Amino acid sequence: MRYNIYVGKIFLLLSIFSCLFNLTFLIRRSISILAENVWMTPIFAFGLLSVPYVTYAVRAYVEVIWNAYVPDLIGRKRFGLMKEHVYSSIVLPSDCDIYNHMNNSRYSREADFARTRWYCDTGLLRFMQKTGKYLIMTASTIRYRRSLEVFQSFTIATKIIYWDERNIYLQHKFLTGSNFVNSIIITRMRVLAQNKSAEEFLQEFLGTSSTLEKSPLSAELKHYLNYLETCSNNLRPSSSFVIPK
Repeated sequence: MRYNIYVGKIFLLLSIFSCLFNLTFLIRRSISILAENVWMTPIFAFGLLSVPYVTYAVRAYVEVIWNAYVPDLIGRKRFGLMKEHVYSSIVLPSDCDIYNHMNNSRYSREADFARTRWYCDTGLLRFMQKTGKYLIMTASTIRYRRSLEVFQSFTIATKIIYWDERNIYLQHKFLTGSNFVNSIIITRMRVLAQNKSAEEFLQEFLGTSSTLEKSPLSAELKHYLNYLETCSNNLRPSSSFVIPK
């Protein structure tokens, strides 16, 4: 894994130099075109604003195609659903804010990529596509402990920590150095599976009818579930909850 990170950093630096070289050429060329065709300015501005979203979409599709469909073609063994899954990444300059560390919103995005890879590597994505039974996120909470700096490598450990009647709860740990937890995310995934419970959904995927063994409800998750229940009750039309002035 450490070797892959070093290779990734080398390719990243080469990509940055290449992009800067090409960007300089494109800026000079764009200025000359805009000087002759002022009406193209809004189109050029829209294109610049769209770049981050295009790269996000490309990265997402590459993750899915390479990790969900290619393994079926080459016969690669799938990752165990109940095991802790590890996803490696690195902080890019585009992930950082004015303080030169990863922006808070990027943690959720990186957790999305880690969860997508988890879907792919376990075979869960293909299972959901074939059966029409899905998991959708209905809640998420983040705890920040230490910032991630630009070009810092990290891993995201994803695992199922609990499930109830209708939901599966995932935990994403952002790890650096000696497995220091920089941040932790807990997500609630609602099971949409033709009135099947979360355990029945897992049993069908695993191909078993036996009762699944799950970890006991942790104290922090119990508090989080109480918060979600209280929040739902307060948001219902019949609630008498009043925001304090």
